[in-house]
Amino acid sequence: MKIKHLFLLAFLASVIITAAVLILDRKEAAITAAAVTDQVSFQQTAGSVSDEDKWELISTYIIRSSPSWVHSYDVEIGPGHSGVRGGGHSDGEAASFPMDWTIKQHYLEDYVQHAPAGTEVVGAAILLAYHAAAEGDFKQAEAFLSQARKRLTFFGYAYGEQQLMLEWVKLAMASGHPQRVQSLIKSLVKEEQTSASNAPYQTLLEAAKLPPTRSSTVTGVIKRSDGTPITDAGVYLRQKGDANHSVVNEEPYQTMTNSKGEFTFHGVLPGSYQLNLGLRLDQVDGWSWQIENDTWIDIQAGERRELNVEFQPLIQQTSPVNNEVIHGDTMTFAWEPVAGAAYYNVNIGLRTGKGDSMNVLLKDRIASASLRVPIEELYDTPITISFGKIGDWSSVETESLLGFENPQVHFHWNVEAFDRNGHFISRSNGYRLDEENAAALPLFKLAGLTLTPADQLLLDHKMEEALRAYKRSYEENRSDLHSLRMIIRLLQSKATVMEGGKPSSAETGSYLQQMTALNPDHRYLEQLFDYYNEHRKWSQLDQVYRKITADPAASDLIYLESEYAEAIARQGRYEEAEMLLARNVPRDASHRSIGLYAALHLYLHADLAGTLELVRRYPDRTLYIYEINHSWEELLSQLAAKAEQNSAYAREIHEKLGWFLGGKEQDIHAWLQTTRDTPLKAFIETLQKVK
Repeated sequence: MKIKHLFLLAFLASVIITAAVLILDRKEAAITAAAVTDQVSFQQTAGSVSDEDKWELISTYIIRSSPSWVHSYDVEIGPGHSGVRGGGHSDGEAASFPMDWTIKQHYLEDYVQHAPAGTEVVGAAILLAYHAAAEGDFKQAEAFLSQARKRLTFFGYAYGEQQLMLEWVKLAMASGHPQRVQSLIKSLVKEEQTSASNAPYQTLLEAAKLPPTRSSTVTGVIKRSDGTPITDAGVYLRQKGDANHSVVNEEPYQTMTNSKGEFTFHGVLPGSYQLNLGLRLDQVDGWSWQIENDTWIDIQAGERRELNVEFQPLIQQTSPVNNEVIHGDTMTFAWEPVAGAAYYNVNIGLRTGKGDSMNVLLKDRIASASLRVPIEELYDTPITISFGKIGDWSSVETESLLGFENPQVHFHWNVEAFDRNGHFISRSNGYRLDEENAAALPLFKLAGLTLTPADQLLLDHKMEEALRAYKRSYEENRSDLHSLRMIIRLLQSKATVMEGGKPSSAETGSYLQQMTALNPDHRYLEQLFDYYNEHRKWSQLDQVYRKITADPAASDLIYLESEYAEAIARQGRYEEAEMLLARNVPRDASHRSIGLYAALHLYLHADLAGTLELVRRYPDRTLYIYEINHSWEELLSQLAAKAEQNSAYAREIHEKLGWFLGGKEQDIHAWLQTTRDTPLKAFIETLQKVK
């Protein structure tokens, strides 16, 4: 089964309702988690225990037992990666709570000066330094770091010193001291603590050497919609290569908000970035940052960019909540309306036996603050297949196959609000910690569901037996939609897990045809579209595409359109494919099809300058997924430079693009093995990777 690009929920669904109970379990410490629940109890406990236990207390609740200050936050939020993160304990995490900075600073300074030199001294000094720099006192920030470095050097803690110096260089750059960055790196290289070619030193050194007219600055304010500033938050400006994992301290652009919620990055290199935040749980309790997947910031040389973040209250869900049992053939989702919302999307999900939470879009572009749907529509809603090991069909999480027809699991739901321009406003999915916010948990069950014998075989991971049982049930009753659904899902999962995602079998195609005849739901039509596309059944593909695009329920067709454009290009319908992509690419925030669009435009019009303008206007946000470190602009610029030197080069480009677009894979392969044409080879190889 082809696993499509699903809209990434900016918060992990596993924290729809997050309990603020994180366990501290350290046998060596004489303190317990129950003893410390807030600032007052922290001070009382710290004043009544031994120095050894006081250091443990500071490490656990303020430094979060890590030299990396990014780990001192409970939550990381961003467009590409979001979720709860820990503070470094292997045995569990201590719950965070608000603490006045003056009190926190007292304990951190005490720790840097008197605690045993080690990892946590690094973490304490870095927190002090980032806060001082955020308040505009870089001199004091350096004093904190210098004091810690002396202790680390004296005790021979080289690893901790290296970590501290990296943060020192990053902080100097973010604070606008490029000369200091250069002198620090020069000193580190001389002391053989690093190489100037190591990341992120290379990036920071390059930024520090830029003339003022080429150096960019990014500033902003982070606050709630009621005006409350989000103070002492981590702010991370992330490069494309880092966007698919959680924040690590080796990334070059990191800073902290000040007492007004303000932040600044100096010395930002031109490029595409994503903004991520590090926050305490209490800072996001009941609030949401309306960040969308594929949200990128393109920074030009010498630019001064303002990036403000405003948190909105979470949408209040009214029904169903608190494990309500749904009876009947329909159900209604309802929530409090959001000011300025033009439409809403509703997502539903479930939690598997392994604790994984799975979500899928149920309905989008809902005009009112409620949605009434037939229960059968939930049954038809597929969930992305989850499995443990390629080649092991039994490793599939069977709950992901049975989906919303499983009486043994609870289901959850969430809603998102958008304005009339399609911009994200708020969501219900977030962190709810206090009693008021957590009063209505968006959980429900469906009445009347019972497991069939085939279902039980499936849940027991007896995949072949379950498939045979579903087939028998369907043969006995050709209107048995449940068995037909499960046959299709099992066959698709088998192709994914056992055959490495090879094209769906003719058997799967036959069952999909039968399903669309019984139930012409757009989701089954889209699966049939994939089948016809994989097997190059072009006339059937055209028919199914027309059916899908005529269905009002199939409103988000960006992915389907890009697939169809590629399909008709393979048939030689180049002008038609280019016209479709000209409409599709600007509407897709990821611009994932810009490579094919550029290839078609260049082949049809022999216009390198115009093609370059296209890829600059619509930069591909997905290349890092394929571990591609260059952009379409860089590739086409290299082609343009060579074409200027060789008037016959345009014909060479046209021929090789013709081979690629025409599917002449053997010709392309043979040419790639022998050619010395590096620019054109790189362009064709990149087109192949993203095809």
